[in-house]
Amino acid sequence: MRRVATACAALLAGAAARPELLPYDPLASAGAAVTDSAGSARFTVLTPRLIRMELAAARGAFEDRATLAVVNRALPVPAFSHAESGGVLTITTGAVTLSYTVGAGFSAATLSVAPAGGSAAAPPEARRRPTTAHALR
Repeated sequence: MRRVATACAALLAGAAARPELLPYDPLASAGAAVTDSAGSARFTVLTPRLIRMELAAARGAFEDRATLAVVNRALPVPAFSHAESGGVLTITTGAVTLSYTVGAGFSAATLSVAPAGGSAAAPPEARRRPTTAHALR
């Protein structure tokens, strides 16, 4: 522990040791976001396996600030399709299919994500990963 404290003090003493943020853009690329018809949920397809999900505080009021998980959302838009039918929004990428009950909050009853192509779902232990906030406690 003493070595770490000494190393940190040495880094902080030098002007060149000041950390600099790399350029980033928290706004997703055009065409990557899908909003449900109720304006209550937005899904941003970042990669075929990573979809950012967000509920609006008020109709159509979504947050675009950077998060710990994905600082730069200006990524190439992956191939995906989406459709809304019978009150259900479905987003399909090459890896996953997401289904969401339009206008509802996020819960196990209103939101599901399954591997594309009808593969078996991940085992329960794989779905219980701690969140970033939980890991930092």
